[in-house]
Amino acid sequence: MAAGARSWKPAWVPTSGCTRRPTMDEFDRAQELEALHLAASLAAQTAASRPLGASLAQCDDCGEPIPEARRQAAPGCTRCMDCQDRAEQRKRGGL
Repeated sequence: MAAGARSWKPAWVPTSGCTRRPTMDEFDRAQELEALHLAASLAAQTAASRPLGASLAQCDDCGEPIPEARRQAAPGCTRCMDCQDRAEQRKRGGL
């Protein structure tokens, strides 16, 4: 082997010298922990991407009033439902 090259080791071989393989329960626990971390990360990202200010009274796009029910349901919204639908369709390439 060349100087500085590392030999390949299976992922399950621990560095502590123990040669036993992990059990399926350990893999299951690791998967559950990973799922919890992913869910927490996604929740944090979603919360961070929401506008923090108060909703606008008028739509940025058309100037029409944004209904109070929408402003309560989607704090920080800047568009009425029709304009938001159109903006999302454009983003997806639909219009």
